[in-house]
Amino acid sequence: MRSYLVIYDYGTGGVWRTMTAPDAEAITRKYPRLSIVDHRPDWMTDELYNGLPASDLEDEPDGFLRSLNAEPPSEN
Repeated sequence: MRSYLVIYDYGTGGVWRTMTAPDAEAITRKYPRLSIVDHRPDWMTDELYNGLPASDLEDEPDGFLRSLNAEPPSEN
């Protein structure tokens, strides 16, 4: 298991968090609206990063993650 930085990009901003999973594909299979971020952005300080909500892919999804799967992703 490894920790990944993920974002839900809603167009004018995004919701960031970390997620522990066996691999990135497991995250995108379960939460297709999340994007995996390979490198922490320059603006994201250690304090911001360490304060992000953390999830484990195996855990019951919180309200935010449940809402991501409530509707199918839009096809742009």
